[in-house]
Amino acid sequence: MNMDQLIVLVYLVAVVAFGCWFVVSARNSEKFMSAGQAIPGWALGLSIFGNYVSTLSFLGNPAAAYSGNWSRLVPAFATPLGAIAAIFFFIPFYRRTGELSAYQHLEHRFGAWARTYGVVCFVMLQVVRLGMITQLLGTVLAPLFGWETRMMVIFLGVLITIYPMLGGTEGVIWAGVVQSVVLILGVIACVYYVIVGVPGGVSAIIETGKSVTEQGPLGKFSLGSFEFTVFAASFWVVLLSGLNEQMRNFAIDQSFVQRYLTARTQGDAARSVWYGILLYLPMAALFFFIGTALHSYVQSNPDFLPSADPDNPSLAFPDKAAFQYFINTVLPTGLKGLVVAAIASAAMDSNLNCMATLFLKDVYQRFINPDCTERRSMLMLHSSTLVFGAMSTAFAVFSLRLPTVLDTWFTWGGIASGGILGLFLLGVLCQRTTSLHAAVSVVVGVVMTLWMTITLPDVWKDISWIFRLPPDPAAIPLPRSPFDKLFIPFAGTLVIFLVGAILGLIFGKTAAPAAVRSETMQQ
Repeated sequence: MNMDQLIVLVYLVAVVAFGCWFVVSARNSEKFMSAGQAIPGWALGLSIFGNYVSTLSFLGNPAAAYSGNWSRLVPAFATPLGAIAAIFFFIPFYRRTGELSAYQHLEHRFGAWARTYGVVCFVMLQVVRLGMITQLLGTVLAPLFGWETRMMVIFLGVLITIYPMLGGTEGVIWAGVVQSVVLILGVIACVYYVIVGVPGGVSAIIETGKSVTEQGPLGKFSLGSFEFTVFAASFWVVLLSGLNEQMRNFAIDQSFVQRYLTARTQGDAARSVWYGILLYLPMAALFFFIGTALHSYVQSNPDFLPSADPDNPSLAFPDKAAFQYFINTVLPTGLKGLVVAAIASAAMDSNLNCMATLFLKDVYQRFINPDCTERRSMLMLHSSTLVFGAMSTAFAVFSLRLPTVLDTWFTWGGIASGGILGLFLLGVLCQRTTSLHAAVSVVVGVVMTLWMTITLPDVWKDISWIFRLPPDPAAIPLPRSPFDKLFIPFAGTLVIFLVGAILGLIFGKTAAPAAVRSETMQQ
């Protein structure tokens, strides 16, 4: 076993062991779910930062900047708006109600179906997200250890499931602190080595990114087109997509809500949001800088990348693999292990504890056994964590066979989250909207977003592969949506909100005092 393998293996085992150590303090259901409300703000902030950064962004954002520009950084610009909303509205609301489920408030407003809808969307989204991340991490680690990729994915799935199951929320948060520190060190190491590899350093990287070729300006630092259109991935479409995502994160994402409730005080919870955001924004920019700097590195070292096919030297090396190739070939022994450990860090924030909390609160205690004992509650938390971990691992293994699963499921994930946010906004802002109106609006929004999604050529390829349909986009039995795929989540939120609001204005009555908005205003 070489030094890099040892570093990564020791890191994985140490993080899992550290998370499991909190089994001592997670002996009852409340401490398992809310960590006894004893987490300091700085630790919670590091955990929030770690929740923001996944393996997909660690590897995907440099690849996007390497082959294109910085347009995918635009969603981060909406993060401060989400943070302000969280500090002045969402944190006080959830801290005062004390309800561990982010979706219990939907039942107060619209009934049990709305609560169940929110839980199902969140759980499906997280199972798929964790499956994608586990699959990607497995493809990175398998060559390092010489394992078969499927076996590595299963091994990682077991590791990622163990410590949330035993250590609960406290174990996840403190393990997230360690993971965030390693993640930051790994990114800084990559930035340093790619800069020193470019003659002229930072100034040369900037000049290369701004240079003009025969094909036109490179525009490596461009944030995209500022044309106001919803039919292309313009700056405004990407910004709206980011705003939708950030408001969903801070308003009704269980992983954020549960973190609000673990803080010692409301002030600690508010500070943790700022800590997390102030760490995330510069680190997000560094990911894109790595990609731009790597482009300059390749320009300075034209023989650096090999051919994608040894039998066909003219075949270009794939852009999405250039960063991984840089890590494997340029970074020295030991440091490469640290960076791979950082990639693993970005994958190990699983949210399995949040899914388990929702299962206990919103499913088992709500519909099956409202007066269950403490022992039964702990059994449900442990067993549901195990089941959700197994589901995520199974999806990771299955996704190894799909051609474009990452892009496709990012789209589907945006749809699910958009539906939840639209329903939540109806409950908060539209008192005349009734349960029936909300249900109709959700159906309309889901049908519309399904149409916008399945008519995308990339999505149709996956659907056709799964159901053995003709892969040619011309075979899609529906008229094509003209909207850009990044606009779909925002469109779903907007349609659900507008349909529900209009129905409420025309046919509705003022909601009962128990409505979410009334609760919030009274508090």
